[in-house]
Amino acid sequence: MTGQLPRVGVVVIGRDEGDRLRRCLESVRDSRYPEDRIEVTYVDSESRDGSAALACRYADRVLVVRMTRPSAALVRNVGWRSTACELVHFVDGDTRLRRDWLRTAVETLAREPAGVACVFGDLREERPDANLWHRMMAQDWERMSEGWRRDPSSVCYCGGNALFRRAALDRVGGFDPSLAGGEEPDLCVRLALEGRAVRYLPVPMGDHDIDMRTFRDYWRRGVKTGIAYARVSRRHRGAFPLWRTRLRRDLALALAVLPGGLGIGAAAGVAAGGLAGGVAGALAGPPLALGALVLRKAFRFWSAGEPAGRAFLGAAHTYLAKLGTWQGEMADLGRGEDPEGGEWSVLLSWENDRARAVPVVPDRMDAIEDSHVGNGHVRVEGLVR
Repeated sequence: MTGQLPRVGVVVIGRDEGDRLRRCLESVRDSRYPEDRIEVTYVDSESRDGSAALACRYADRVLVVRMTRPSAALVRNVGWRSTACELVHFVDGDTRLRRDWLRTAVETLAREPAGVACVFGDLREERPDANLWHRMMAQDWERMSEGWRRDPSSVCYCGGNALFRRAALDRVGGFDPSLAGGEEPDLCVRLALEGRAVRYLPVPMGDHDIDMRTFRDYWRRGVKTGIAYARVSRRHRGAFPLWRTRLRRDLALALAVLPGGLGIGAAAGVAAGGLAGGVAGALAGPPLALGALVLRKAFRFWSAGEPAGRAFLGAAHTYLAKLGTWQGEMADLGRGEDPEGGEWSVLLSWENDRARAVPVVPDRMDAIEDSHVGNGHVRVEGLVR
């Protein structure tokens, strides 16, 4: 790419990200991209850990947003609409960008036709050995990348970390704030309907820290994923049936494993030991059916050359995650249209003329009234919608 590189508006979002936010913002500032061509906006969802104050050390703009309904889509919209940059890179506060990524993404997008709206690359789990849940999530990133590399034509949407042309966001109105999950695929579907494409680059983009500590965290992620599958599939079932086939397959599998396993187990138990055997068989049927699917999947992974331990962990994760996904999908069955995004307001905005200045900002930014702080200016906003 010749000439001056374009300005990139990097929009970081977060809520109570702790030290992950510091590492995220430092990675943006340490990028091998001209510092004077990067404008960093951090949008905070009323964190209680001092995240907004921390962000003032690295960002050019900090916005604290209050919402009646939590929505990553909404805060991303607030972020990209606050910048005039022609390119916008979204970064989740739990992700560190690789140093070479931003320049690679910008130069690649510059070579692509205007119909390419977005580029993204590979993510890796930052602490894969932290616990069992992190090891499972690490496999998710790796398997997704392997699939995309085998078949680039299968890529039709990105996640929360990606570089967009601002004109494409303007074209479709950005993210839909009524969605509590699945907002990135929904955006990419609407872009596709406008003739815009998404490009996957088989290069490292960043390192993700999921910070998943308990089975409850793991389960809730699965439920949220299932709800996103169901809602986005329902919304685009006509012109662009994203996830529709997967949703039907998941529900059919759930019926086969749960009622099917229960019925077959009960029948086998009755035949072997009467009523007591039927009850025992009914209880054992679904777990045995699920276990059989796990073993079959593990054998497929192992046959493809994976070590036995990795193959079994990947297979167990495939179906264990599906249980939470099934719950989310079934909970969303019969649901009507998505509600509006709800009311929101910018509680506070802070802007700094010089990147990386270090103003003295109290942790409780929501308590600040209009005042000048360091090299920036803080102002408290009223309702903006």
